[in-house]
Amino acid sequence: MRRIKNNKFTLIVIILFLILAFPALTALAQTGKSLGAIEKIQADYKFQKVTFDEYILYKAWAVFKPEKLVERTDYIPSERDSVFRKSGTPTILEIKKNWDKLSPETQNILQCDVLRRPDDAAGCDGYDPNMDTFPYTLESANFVVHYNVEGDHATDTTYAQTILDYFDDVYDTEVTALGYTAPPSDLAAPNNGGNAKYDIYLYDLGSGLYGYTCPEEYPTTPSYSFIAMNIDYSWAPPNDDPSGDDAVGAAKVTAAHEFFHAIQFNYDVTEELWWMETTAVYMEDEVYPEVNDNYNYLPDWFEYCDTYGLESEAGLHPYGNFIFAKKLSEDSIVGDTIIKQIWEECQATDGLTAINNVLVGEGSTLEGEFAIFTKANFFLEDDYVDGSDYRAALRGETTFGGVWLEYQYVASLSGEQVVIGEGSVAWDAWMDKWAADYITLSLTSDSSTYTIDFDGLDNTTNYLVKLITKKGASFTEQTLSLDDQKDGQVNLSYDTYSDVVLVIMNAGDTDTTDPSWQVTIAREVTSEDDEDGDGFDPGDGFDPETMFKIGNYDVGDGFSGGGGGASGKTGCFIVTACFGTPLADEVKILNEFRDECLLTNPVGKIFVNTYYKMSPPIAYFIRGHPVLKNVVRETLKPLVWVAKEFEN
Repeated sequence: MRRIKNNKFTLIVIILFLILAFPALTALAQTGKSLGAIEKIQADYKFQKVTFDEYILYKAWAVFKPEKLVERTDYIPSERDSVFRKSGTPTILEIKKNWDKLSPETQNILQCDVLRRPDDAAGCDGYDPNMDTFPYTLESANFVVHYNVEGDHATDTTYAQTILDYFDDVYDTEVTALGYTAPPSDLAAPNNGGNAKYDIYLYDLGSGLYGYTCPEEYPTTPSYSFIAMNIDYSWAPPNDDPSGDDAVGAAKVTAAHEFFHAIQFNYDVTEELWWMETTAVYMEDEVYPEVNDNYNYLPDWFEYCDTYGLESEAGLHPYGNFIFAKKLSEDSIVGDTIIKQIWEECQATDGLTAINNVLVGEGSTLEGEFAIFTKANFFLEDDYVDGSDYRAALRGETTFGGVWLEYQYVASLSGEQVVIGEGSVAWDAWMDKWAADYITLSLTSDSSTYTIDFDGLDNTTNYLVKLITKKGASFTEQTLSLDDQKDGQVNLSYDTYSDVVLVIMNAGDTDTTDPSWQVTIAREVTSEDDEDGDGFDPGDGFDPETMFKIGNYDVGDGFSGGGGGASGKTGCFIVTACFGTPLADEVKILNEFRDECLLTNPVGKIFVNTYYKMSPPIAYFIRGHPVLKNVVRETLKPLVWVAKEFEN
């Protein structure tokens, strides 16, 4: 392809692209990060589209009995919800917490269809012997497993014994080795399963629901409870169980997860749900560290690390939040014992207050630990024991191969000054409380100094802003000193850093108004840097691969394959997402057009720079929505034709 430096021609092509693609891309950008069915139910209640009784019932059906949602197909669990349904315990606790707000009719439905023990149908319509009879039992020193060998919930004695063995292993770790207090006896319960031992029921929970733990004395602490386990985990997502059978690994971690819920009810049955789920998933790794089923929650957590904070109960976030408990234990002078100490403190207070109280006893604070945590989430390999494994679980599954990046500043493409805010970031210039935004910086030796100004637009937020650099194995951190208006400045000198990242944290209990921050990055630009007055250095040689290189991972992974174009540079995110592979002819044609036409003149450079800042979240969304992928693909075809004709 011959090189063309005609700005008018380039401008015509860009205008054509905007005319063809802008409507579709705008719609996608406005759609943003997708919601699962359960999140839709929550959103519909928030906006008063359903009543509170309907909200509780729909959510209960989405978790426990999706077949009851035939009249609300939009609430039927999607693939995204399949992992969300791992534990039905949070939904049960939400029902228990709001019991007095529900109508008697709704209470009766939930009692019969969700809350009762599987073998207790007293007072319920539609009694079915196949569903409500569990005549067979197996016992160990601490547990009784109830099951049936025929009917709708049939399993066999071998499976029942396997589940019993798992729970014995779990007890040995969680109670005997780690020292947690065992769940209280249910001997005084109306239905105690025949004795004082802990009761486990095996029955068909359907595809997607791992199990649940139901406290029967809520809100009294301690509360006895029972556990329901599925008879089939063949649908479970991949894990690393040594047996090579994902179903085996899923059953193991479900036993560890749900029994820890039973232990939690001995400390504080009304504790905050996010902390219950965070530590229940954390305990999976303590009992069965080789299974790594918890890695399935990391992509969602990192994709939403700015949108959802530590206390968020949205979607998969509380499950992926296990890494916060892992960081606490890895940093603590008492190791894993710190989680037990926090649960003991939860008997007097709740959540983050309990965590802070324990940390203060160690000479630290919640705010200080949160800053360590947010840094670790960017530099996974350096700051977590299993950081390399976490990164491997994220590659190709998240937009940026790690934390969500609001902006990627590239000095060689950014002129003398860049203002980063609501109009230029990848999502929104705000963070949920106890969440963080990330801005990466790629410097150029043409400028020796950089000035970074932070403007906290919401002066009620407890901002914590750090500039972190990495050179070799060494880190340097600068904390911005913020004035009463939440404004601060930091200077940075050029060096051969492998990573430079500005971390903006909402380290407090106040919600933030959108937009809540703005960052200005300024550098000196010499006359040699800016020969044509467009703010770019023609000698730098624009390289999208450099632009999207962060540490040891490439944010193009999953879209471009790290070498999709004919030039060997990072491919077009949106185009690759639409056509499925960087090797597609359409991708190659547009990559060549970018390299030989757009990047050879200032107008084209500006367009490409803007495209590469905007396209990753759009491409990520397209990849997960086949219908939209087809629409955008058809929209892009005329542009591919123009590029091909130009080449010919």
